[in-house]
Amino acid sequence: MQSLIEKVLLAKPERVREHLALMEAAGFVERAPTSWQICQGVLRMLHRVVFRPETVGTCKQFEPRGTVRARLLENRALRFPFLLREKAIAPLDLSGLASSRERIIRHLLGAHHDGHQFVYDLQLLAVHEGALDELERRAEAIVSGEDPRAEWLRDLVVFERYHENLLEAVRAFKRGELRLSPDDDRDPDISFTAYLDWCRSQPETLDETLRAWLLPPPSRAALKDAPLTRDDLLAFDREQLHEVMNRGHAIDPRDLEGMAYRGISLGQPRLVESITWKKFQKVFYRDPSSGRLMGYNVRLEQNGLDAPPVPKTKGGAPFVFGYFEVVPCDETPKGLREGFPGLMLDYGRGENGADVTAVLRDPLVAVNEGDPSLLLGYSIVELGPAKIPTPTYFLLERPEPIAEGLPMARAAVAA
Repeated sequence: MQSLIEKVLLAKPERVREHLALMEAAGFVERAPTSWQICQGVLRMLHRVVFRPETVGTCKQFEPRGTVRARLLENRALRFPFLLREKAIAPLDLSGLASSRERIIRHLLGAHHDGHQFVYDLQLLAVHEGALDELERRAEAIVSGEDPRAEWLRDLVVFERYHENLLEAVRAFKRGELRLSPDDDRDPDISFTAYLDWCRSQPETLDETLRAWLLPPPSRAALKDAPLTRDDLLAFDREQLHEVMNRGHAIDPRDLEGMAYRGISLGQPRLVESITWKKFQKVFYRDPSSGRLMGYNVRLEQNGLDAPPVPKTKGGAPFVFGYFEVVPCDETPKGLREGFPGLMLDYGRGENGADVTAVLRDPLVAVNEGDPSLLLGYSIVELGPAKIPTPTYFLLERPEPIAEGLPMARAAVAA
């Protein structure tokens, strides 16, 4: 089974192993990950494409070129078939390790990389003798206009100054002067060495992966009758978190109004945590037109649980998603005690349209009686009459007034 999955996820497992062997021989890595560990890296990349598409093929620094063609190709769906035809992308090779030297060069010349994202591919290319020199010559020909296809390639990457920045980066990389910030150097989206480090930290076999996927981190604390803390909840497994939900207390909706809570995912398998986000924000506000208590989620930079929340951006504004209405629980969620005292975050009433979050319902309780500063919830999927509990728990803590830049109404969110 493992070998079959490797063939599916790696596209060309033998070439991947050959590429990894080249890197070991060149001293690029002391110990290369196994093929199975690279498979998990591919799943991480797939999660990025599906859930963080704003990090692929977009640009925060430069405007699109002024040509009609570049403006049209700014639409990534329209750009996709041209990138395929140009062999600038390889959708079945999400790690890049199955790609040939020529394919990697085409990728760098024809597919837009934001900021320092091209460092990943420069590191991939470095083990191929003479490949960086060839890339430099071809990028220089595009910048100078000597390449007869220069205008087409400039339009294909859409944004201004891409090839100039690429050429500067190749030259700095060859001189050993291309420096990443500490955060970028540890980011598997930017640094190929960080990607390999991430892969090496994963289970080495399918059996180990399944255990990591299906089982939460081991419990490190005992449930107690005294007031619980954030650290207690972080240490609990799903069974203990369920018991805390059962013991939970009522929340006065007025305590939520106008507040932004820091959120932390709980009780997830280690592998799931490693490819998703651990930290987020939930914002609650009173809709001025209807008087309903509403809310939404904010995607945050994963800068550590105790660091100040920094919203990710989309289109120059905080990346918000998953809108909900806060309502009383009209029935006891399955598996919890009768007369459940908490509230429900109902995404079906949040005007999410066809978004998948519309089927979610989150029961929510105060962990300690009369204290709205620490809340616990989990997610239920509602499909018609069926209400299916999920293993996804979360805590909400450190409520603060809604910060400047976060919208106070649904109309502002949708704008």
